[in-house]
Amino acid sequence: MLSSDGYPDQSQSGSMPDMGQSSAILDPTLYIQTANAAASVLLKGTDINTKMDEIKTRFTESESTVRRYFTVDYKSVITKITNLACPFNVKNWSRSVEDGKPAYPIYNPNLPEFYTPLVFLFSFLLLSSVYRGVNEEFSFEYISYLFIKTCGYLAFLVLLSKLIFFIVNIPNSYSLLQLVADLSVFTFYTAVVNVFVCTFSSLRWIAIIYCIVASFFWSIRTLNPKSGIQSVHPSPAHTYSIVIVAALQAFAPIILSEKVIVKKAVAAAAAAATGTEPIEE
Repeated sequence: MLSSDGYPDQSQSGSMPDMGQSSAILDPTLYIQTANAAASVLLKGTDINTKMDEIKTRFTESESTVRRYFTVDYKSVITKITNLACPFNVKNWSRSVEDGKPAYPIYNPNLPEFYTPLVFLFSFLLLSSVYRGVNEEFSFEYISYLFIKTCGYLAFLVLLSKLIFFIVNIPNSYSLLQLVADLSVFTFYTAVVNVFVCTFSSLRWIAIIYCIVASFFWSIRTLNPKSGIQSVHPSPAHTYSIVIVAALQAFAPIILSEKVIVKKAVAAAAAAATGTEPIEE
């Protein structure tokens, strides 16, 4: 509406918005001040800069803790693979390092690390993809399922191990990252089985049996130093707990490796020879 002077009446409900208020609403400084005020309340008066420095320090420490599990080189990785392939020939299972050196896998391949398990995780997934692709059975859904299944089995092993070690009160128990690094070596043995499935499928069960024995032996010798089972008076509960964890880890290749795919033509020929109907999928 118009006022008596002929200008728009600013007092009406349809008045134009105040540009000063719009600028204040869009000003990012207002939101920063509000966030700082909320942080001050949540931190109960603690200086924000001090708290942020503490958070940065903790983040840096966490980053360095994870980074140590990737501190490897060509020599240490080759040594780790050789030891995994034939653990029966390993003479030194110690995880100590020379004085003045940090406890990194680059200085002692026996120390837990994530690089080798991750490499063979993607290796056996790749081998599974290739094998199923050659046999016209490939699907992204299956590979995704296999990846989730592998991670789930590893999580199961880690949680069960922590529970068992807690119940039997094993001294010098593993940290979570160490346990994940050591138990995840089953990806190496699964990749080995998949190599035989892709190349010499008739030898699959020989490869599985060898990998089970080698993996079991590796886990027994690896878990021993940290669990206190090599102490002067190891209890039977300690021994049984290590055996259970090692056995579950050793059977991973059976659960995760590729099964031999019988092609339909071969199945039809076998069915014709035996006089039975071929099984349709």
